[in-house]
Formats: sequence, structure tokens, C-alpha cells
Amino acid sequence: EEIILKSFKATSISPFNLELLHHEINGLKEALLVKKKYKKKGKKVAKLYKEKIVEEKRVGREAAKVAREKKRKRVVDAVATKEALGAVLVALLKTTRRGRNVKLLSKYK
Repeated sequence: EEIILKSFKATSISPFNLELLHHEINGLKEALLVKKKYKKKGKKVAKLYKEKIVEEKRVGREAAKVAREKKRKRVVDAVATKEALGAVLVALLKTTRRGRNVKLLSKYK
């Protein structure tokens, strides 16, 4: 034993104390478990927060839909409709230099 202890002192390597090693290993394992536990909780919280944001956006969109009023359709005489349609077609048609009739977009009137 003395020879072994002297060789440890000479090489500046100390013999391992198994109790200290086990204690340190157990501490590291516990720290890792705590870290994993908090990571899992963080993921759950983030998921719930994301779902809450999505729900708020959906409710906002639905509220905006209800707020918009739909246009009401007017009932018009069939004769008046035909006359108006003919006038609109005449107004929208433009003859090109080659003699072709082209429909004009409303922004070019």
C-alpha cells in the first residue's frame, strides 16, 4: 500500500474516492432530470400560449365578418335591365384601328 500511495504522490494523481464520485454523479443526474422537467413544462406553456393566440385571431376574424354588412340586391324590371345592359355594352366597346371591337376596362373610361 505504501508503495502505491507513494507512486500516486509522485505522479500527482490521487486515488479515486468512490463515495465522492457517486455523490457527484447523483447530483448531475438530478440536475439533468430537473432541467428536462422544466423543458417539458416550457413546451406545454408555449403550446398553450400559441393556441390562445390562434383562438384570439379566429374570434377577431369572426367578429369582423359579422360587422361587415352584406349588400342588398335590388329587384329591377327586366326591360330596364336589358336597356341598361345594351347601354353598358356600347359604352364599354371600343373599336381599334383594325376595326375590332374591344371591351374597355372601367379604369380606362
